[in-house]
Amino acid sequence: MRCMDALNLIDANVDGQLSEAMRQRHDAHIAACARCEAALADARRVAEATRKALDIATPADDFARRVVASLSSRPAGGLRWRVRRPSLGGLFSARMR
Repeated sequence: MRCMDALNLIDANVDGQLSEAMRQRHDAHIAACARCEAALADARRVAEATRKALDIATPADDFARRVVASLSSRPAGGLRWRVRRPSLGGLFSARMR
């Protein structure tokens, strides 16, 4: 495998998206190439830092069920929104100046 090919596959390797055969070829190249090994290490650090920065909570197993249940318990008309109309007083006072 050439360096350009290995560098193009780094993100897929970090994300676990390579087939077993391709991962083994990639790992073999990484083991023999200091430049690609450093690039893989950098990509792993970035991926780990991103995971820590996002720290996204996983919703509870029954989250979807509770949302659907709360929606189905609402009145048939659903929520009603009041539309606020702008005051005309401000328009008249601005016009009179």
